[in-house]
Amino acid sequence: MKVSIFHPEGNIGNNPSLRAIVAALLSAGHSVTYISNPSPQGGQDVTHSSFVSLCIRPEVPLDVVAHGCNLVIGVDEGIIPASRQSSRTGAPLFFISYEIFYDEELCSWRDKRLKRKMVGACTNIFCAVAQDTVRAESLSNEFCISKDKILCIPVAGEGCMAPVNSYYLHDHCHIPKNKKILLHFGTVASWSMAPWLMEHAETLPTDWVLVIHDRYGSTLASVPQTKDRCYFSTQPLLFKDMAKIVQSATACAVLYSPQYNSKHTGRNLKEIGFSSGKLSLALQHGIPVVVNMPAHAKLVTKYTCGIVINPASQKPLQGLEVCSRISADSCHHAFVENLDFSLAKPKLLELLKNASGYGSTAEIHSAIDSSCQKSLASYLFFQSIKIIILFFIKKIRIFLSSKAFPFFKVNIL
Repeated sequence: MKVSIFHPEGNIGNNPSLRAIVAALLSAGHSVTYISNPSPQGGQDVTHSSFVSLCIRPEVPLDVVAHGCNLVIGVDEGIIPASRQSSRTGAPLFFISYEIFYDEELCSWRDKRLKRKMVGACTNIFCAVAQDTVRAESLSNEFCISKDKILCIPVAGEGCMAPVNSYYLHDHCHIPKNKKILLHFGTVASWSMAPWLMEHAETLPTDWVLVIHDRYGSTLASVPQTKDRCYFSTQPLLFKDMAKIVQSATACAVLYSPQYNSKHTGRNLKEIGFSSGKLSLALQHGIPVVVNMPAHAKLVTKYTCGIVINPASQKPLQGLEVCSRISADSCHHAFVENLDFSLAKPKLLELLKNASGYGSTAEIHSAIDSSCQKSLASYLFFQSIKIIILFFIKKIRIFLSSKAFPFFKVNIL
């Protein structure tokens, strides 16, 4: 089976769930074409003879490239070009949602228009993917998707990783090896509480230090260090290479503070649940977590795989020493029973197999060849018209503002 994945963000290298889905498809003998806009975390590092990564410039529709497929997957906003591809070819459509945009949080007409397009594109989906039951409920309500079509797959990789005593961060950041590390990795922003951690670095237990590793590494080069208590790791790493960083830590901070000034960081963050890659990666490697969100607190309390803090308390990090006594088995137990991709893998492959029976492969390929050629021709035609119109508008503006038409000039006193 030939599978096309439309993913504008193009960060498969930074998404363990999507990476695991692609790996499952490839191991089952399917071929995958991954279509995205250029990204530093793209699919270039997926080395498999049946995997093709196509990077399309942002101004060009992702579905303009002609290629054959039996199944179409749209990731987040990629559901729009994926839906067009599915409509043209008859290939069944899957929707993977990693971010949910809520109507009440959309202010600009562009965001509202995009949301309407995404909802419309979901009309004929075969299956949708959310990360947990809470997000599945929101996905159903916001995108008018039947709940029985939604499969829950947490943002997590497959299988536990054996504990390894790593001193990568100690060596890389010149930290004494007798120091314990509280690690924050991912985006450095107020919603990820990285600045809050920096402010509270001095309140860590005396034998602990804070290490901040930015999502893409180099952006922290200009951030001043807090002497002896806060360090910055600035080496860019793909998500698959994060093990050596995570295994250097004694505990990982998985903290969130919803910010309602963006569609990405409001309710989408409040309901983050099992869509946190930081949570799954730490537990997968047997590293305890420091959490503050209700869903994460419930998991930590049940499996004793970290500590729950109240950032508003006077000494929120005073219980951190507990993490150094938590076993890797406790963390692995939480991961295996709740987050491991292996839990959803059989159901996903079964759904994909059932979907692949829809439509004739020959009909699909024939429709693709003709429809994609028409799509490309239409796109190039309208782009040419757009360029011509913009050219004449520019000329008219220059002409009207020239000395030949002084009455168009307005002097403001």
